[in-house]
Amino acid sequence: MFEGERAVMISHSISICCVGTVMTLTAPATAQTAPPPPTSATSARALGDPAQWVSLADYPAAAYNAQHEGAVRVRLSIAPLGFVDGCTIVESSGFAELDEGTCALLRIRAFFTPARDAAGNAIAGTQTRRIVWRHPVLHPEVVTPPAPVVPASVPPAG
Repeated sequence: MFEGERAVMISHSISICCVGTVMTLTAPATAQTAPPPPTSATSARALGDPAQWVSLADYPAAAYNAQHEGAVRVRLSIAPLGFVDGCTIVESSGFAELDEGTCALLRIRAFFTPARDAAGNAIAGTQTRRIVWRHPVLHPEVVTPPAPVVPASVPPAG
């Protein structure tokens, strides 16, 4: 056994009854090790790349047309199964459509490994995230140009 492991002793007995005699056979006790209990709680961790949760294509139409931009800080409530079950605006962008759009997208796209208590059980958790909306007309450097199209080679006529 290793330090910190718990041993569980298991013994097996079989009784055999014959005419006038009862015999009991007992197998020797065997030690089985159980994993040590976790020593500390862990917080929820994002699954995948959080930078992929919101894209330029997600820009709310009303905010895009009005050229609104800003940063939204949200507190996400994370269920024990790892999905977002609540979103609270901690710091507004100043534009309701950006704030509401951020929460709507994160409720759909953000997934986490759940937080765990000291016993290793999945529990609810929270995380704070900041999403920055930059309008592509006001910040053309934000727009990633499309990858160049490489024409397929044409086999020679023959």
